[in-house]
Amino acid sequence: MQIYLIRHGQTYFNKYGKMQGWSDTPLTIEGEKAAETAGKRLANEKFERVFSSDLRRTVETAKIILKYSKYNANTLIEPMKEFRETFFGEFEGNYDTEVYSRLAKKLNIAENELFERLSFVDISNELQKMEPSKDMESHIVCEKRIFAGLDIVTSKIENHNSSRVLIVTHGNVIRNIVNKITPNINVKKEINNSGITIIEYAEKKYKLTQFNDMEVNNDN
Repeated sequence: MQIYLIRHGQTYFNKYGKMQGWSDTPLTIEGEKAAETAGKRLANEKFERVFSSDLRRTVETAKIILKYSKYNANTLIEPMKEFRETFFGEFEGNYDTEVYSRLAKKLNIAENELFERLSFVDISNELQKMEPSKDMESHIVCEKRIFAGLDIVTSKIENHNSSRVLIVTHGNVIRNIVNKITPNINVKKEINNSGITIIEYAEKKYKLTQFNDMEVNNDN
């Protein structure tokens, strides 16, 4: 089974460089255009089921994508809370640069070295430790939630050999999935708005074949 993972189109918090987890600002015009581009790219793909997170920005992106589909224009979009973005607690709505600057200072690391020296998992966990309310999701809690969602999706599909499903979700959701199944991939890079990642599921195992619009060589 092929699982297509697509990040939602650009939102206003994305445009302003603000942290956006369970906060949910609308798509910008550019975000809508990117979703249209993704829809045109996927127009000839036939999906057995279409899922999204339960946040508006992914549902709206999915609706735009399906408008261009030759096979799925009338397919029901199935929102799932398991595919929500990471919850950033009190950091929601703060500027990314300010939060990461504080983190670098706390860890006594130069700002321009933070993402070079720390792994994706370490950054997630250190942010969670620094977040004042302690409401932010830890990496492991977020990862378990997401993979519980994937378990639900795969259980809904009878034929794993030839089926294809679409999940419209969020940047950190895609990072968590890719980091878990292919740890050697650098997931700290920006996930393109409406970028396409593809994983294959067979015999209860996942394999990454395309990440953020780029093919993956699994021989390395």
